[in-house]
Amino acid sequence: MTPFGHHELEYLVGLAPLVFGMVAMPTMEEAFTHRLSFQRQVLVAPADALPTLRRCVLTKSTLEQGEWWRLFTYMFVHRDWEHVWTNIGGLLCNGFAAFTQFGHISTYGVFLLSGLLAGTNSWGRAYQTKAQLQASVADLPQSFGPVRVPNLLRECWASTKQATANWTAPRLSGRTDIYGASGGVCGLMGFNLGLWAHRVWRHLRADAESFQLRNVAPSPGSPGFGFGTVPSP
Repeated sequence: MTPFGHHELEYLVGLAPLVFGMVAMPTMEEAFTHRLSFQRQVLVAPADALPTLRRCVLTKSTLEQGEWWRLFTYMFVHRDWEHVWTNIGGLLCNGFAAFTQFGHISTYGVFLLSGLLAGTNSWGRAYQTKAQLQASVADLPQSFGPVRVPNLLRECWASTKQATANWTAPRLSGRTDIYGASGGVCGLMGFNLGLWAHRVWRHLRADAESFQLRNVAPSPGSPGFGFGTVPSP
């Protein structure tokens, strides 16, 4: 086996506990239907899973009551199997870069810390809910057939829609159950983007330094001078 293949195998084996935690927890859909989507080893029977899942999901009120463990348990609860597979795929695809840099402690650390921060981001959830509420209600058209809608009426409608969304969003998001590993997966995606940006910056800086050195270095004749003005790839 090549070193690269061994590295990948080590990565997958190291993520097995995290993946098992997602797979072993019945989904919300399975808890409501009292049956598994497919046979597997689970931590609690589907018929008895709903109370357990309720103790694992995250809400604003439970955080205010000091139930901080939910910031971690909510990442292992999912709506259905499409939700589970999406997050497992995102984890496997986006965690490898962190693993190659600092090992499994990096992958787990970024995933769990990002999920924790996403769980505490009540402002972001309220903003997202507000945007969804506003988008769900259409603006008034400029006209209904031959009848033109006055601009003042359209502006009043838009203002009312925005005010209603502003008032409703924080109350609605505060009562919404939060679950899923999307926050942790997005954290790994952001880590990948940061690594890529850092590598591009180092490459551009190296090219700039090489360009400067070639411009000031002695060169025999115009051909050497011309070559020195071209940045190295």
